[in-house]
Amino acid sequence: MNKPLITVVIPIYKVEEYLRECIDSILEQTYKNLEIILVDDGSPDKCGKICDEYASKDDRCIVIHQENQGLSGARNSGIQIAKGAYITFVDSDDYVNKDMLEIMYNHMVEENADMVVAGFESFFEDGTKSSNSHGGKVFKLSKEEALDCFLFNDYLTPCAWGKLYKTSLWKGIRFPKGKLFEDQFTIYKIIDLTQRI
Repeated sequence: MNKPLITVVIPIYKVEEYLRECIDSILEQTYKNLEIILVDDGSPDKCGKICDEYASKDDRCIVIHQENQGLSGARNSGIQIAKGAYITFVDSDDYVNKDMLEIMYNHMVEENADMVVAGFESFFEDGTKSSNSHGGKVFKLSKEEALDCFLFNDYLTPCAWGKLYKTSLWKGIRFPKGKLFEDQFTIYKIIDLTQRI
């Protein structure tokens, strides 16, 4: 536990079918010094109860129950109370490999980076999947190179998830409420504050 605290923000709405798998994948991380903020964004199903159940079992879990504010509002609520030196976002219908945060943190430290981006796989109902992992290659990008990748939606997608950030980058930045594709209105601003990704 001598490693820095990482905050994981999970915005939650109508995902009771996937939520346990998502939270379990965070609790099983090999990187243990975590603050897991579960933001129940007024979900009308059993998500709120599931969140409370996890908070009662693991003191790393913190639950926010709020009226529905949408994905941006849920993420913003998590950012507002985040105590970690680093922050990441995980969507509540996703799950992550058990060593994801440890690997990302190690790259952050080794490369003196402000942000680390992971590859991902998408799973479809017909059993197929697609990946953007780029074969396990590691890319070291300047701010300018990263913005170029972002604009062309290459291996640095505009999604908020799949990235580990220095929390200080979020000091004056929040997701815009009421907009679709809120990540695209936000992540380029974060990239612009970095020196190395």
